[in-house]
Amino acid sequence: MKTQYARKQENPLFQNYPDEQVLSDLDLLKDGKLNYAALILLGKSEAIRKYLPQNNIVVGFRMYHSMIQYTARKEFQLPLFIAIDKAWDYINQPASNPLLHYNDGSYIFDIPSFNKEAIREAILNACYHRSMLIQSDVVIKQYPDSITITNAGGFLSGVDMNNILTVNSVPRSKLMSEILQKTGLVERSG
Repeated sequence: MKTQYARKQENPLFQNYPDEQVLSDLDLLKDGKLNYAALILLGKSEAIRKYLPQNNIVVGFRMYHSMIQYTARKEFQLPLFIAIDKAWDYINQPASNPLLHYNDGSYIFDIPSFNKEAIREAILNACYHRSMLIQSDVVIKQYPDSITITNAGGFLSGVDMNNILTVNSVPRSKLMSEILQKTGLVERSG
C-alpha cells in the first residue's frame, strides 16, 4: 500500500515512513488502535476471520446460467489489497476468461471476454459499498459470457433502480474509498 500511495501521490519519501505513521496519516490508526478499515484493507487473514468473518469474496464459475451448482469456486478472506489481485487471477484463467476474436477490416484481434480494469473496479465497489453489519459475502458469479457481482446491504437511502446512474455516490465506508482512490485502485468521480 505504501508503494502505491507514494507513486499515486508522487511522494517517494512516503515509502520510507514508519508503518505506524503511515497508518496514522491515513486515519487507519487512532489513539494507538487500528480501525475496521485497516483490518479490511491490510489485516491478516486470521484477524479478518476472527473480527470480520463477513469480509469475504467468493467467486463461483458456472458453465450455464441455469446451473445452480458451481463448476469451480474459490473464497478470498484476505486483506483487500491482496484479495483484489487474487480474485482477478482466479477470474482471468484461460478456461473462464476466453479470448474473443475481433475483426477490424483485414485484421483480427484477440481480446479477453472480461476486462481487468472493469472487473477490478466492480469488485472494489462491491467491497467498499457493502454493509459490514450483514453477515454475507461479496459474491461473484462468473459465466462464460457474463459476470454478476453482488454485495450485502442493497441500495442506500434515496437510491433506487430509477436513479442509480444520476444520484451522487455515497460509499458506506468513505475512509476506505478515499484510501483506494489515493492508492490508485479506484477512481472516485461520483
